[in-house]
Amino acid sequence: MKLEISFQRITSLTFGEKSISVRTPDNTKEVKIPEGLTTLQCSNNNLTSLKDLPKGLKSLECYDNQLTNLEGLPEGLKFLDCAENQLTAIGGLPKSLKFLDCSFNFLTSLEGLPEGLEHLNCTNNRIVSLEGLPKGLKELKCSFNFLTSLEGLPEGLEHLNCTNNRIVSLKGLPEGLKRLDCSENQLTALEVLPKGLKKLYCFDNQLVSLEGLPKGLKKLGCSDNRLVSLEGLPETLEELICKQNPNLEYIEPCVENFKVLLVPKHLKERYSFYTTLRNFYLKHQEFKRKIISLLALGHVGPLTLEKLAEVLDLHFMDFFRFVCIPSQE
Repeated sequence: MKLEISFQRITSLTFGEKSISVRTPDNTKEVKIPEGLTTLQCSNNNLTSLKDLPKGLKSLECYDNQLTNLEGLPEGLKFLDCAENQLTAIGGLPKSLKFLDCSFNFLTSLEGLPEGLEHLNCTNNRIVSLEGLPKGLKELKCSFNFLTSLEGLPEGLEHLNCTNNRIVSLKGLPEGLKRLDCSENQLTALEVLPKGLKKLYCFDNQLVSLEGLPKGLKKLGCSDNRLVSLEGLPETLEELICKQNPNLEYIEPCVENFKVLLVPKHLKERYSFYTTLRNFYLKHQEFKRKIISLLALGHVGPLTLEKLAEVLDLHFMDFFRFVCIPSQE
């Protein structure tokens, strides 16, 4: 059962056996505790503490209050969202906890978290180190902190978002990592990337090359860097976003694999139309001869999609659906 008492300017909660004494600046009222209460939502109030919570509680949402500590939370709690409070430390949490959102607080350390924690969001704090993280952690969001390295990450981590920090090296990444967003840092190289990485977003760094990309990578976002080439792109790549790289002069990926392709503006007219044409050529055998003729006549540059469809005796909307909508194969 769930109890929702958010957005009421509550300053204190006093839990009894069957009811809660709810105090606001205007009055105090009694609220009946639902039988079998497992979820409490008391966000967007003015609470400074949470004491004597029901023992059977599994989920607690208390974000956007004035909490300075989380002492005495019930054992058995699995989900805790305490974002946007005044927390400076986060120790002493229930061992049963699996999900924790403590973003937008004043934390400087993550030591003392429950060993069974699997999902952690600690963005927008003052954290300088990732040492002491739980070994069972699967997902970590630590953007907008003061991190300079990624040392201390647990081996079982699968998803990492560490954008908007001061990271200069990716050393310390776990081998089992599947998704990494390291955008808006101070990276100059992508050394020692995990072999099993499937999604990589490294926007807005200082990269000049993409050497060392994992062979099984499927999605890559590398806009707003200093790239001069994209040599060595994995053949498995399906999505490439490389806009705002003014020094990039040429792209030659395996276009038949791509479902999303966003290139720099100065390459878009030259490249995207050729890609569209080649994709259509590869997939639609019936029109091979006509497309070869078009290429030979030099019509690739100024030719529009509508004109191409007309030349091929194909209804434009059918053509558009064919070349622009990702293949489901």
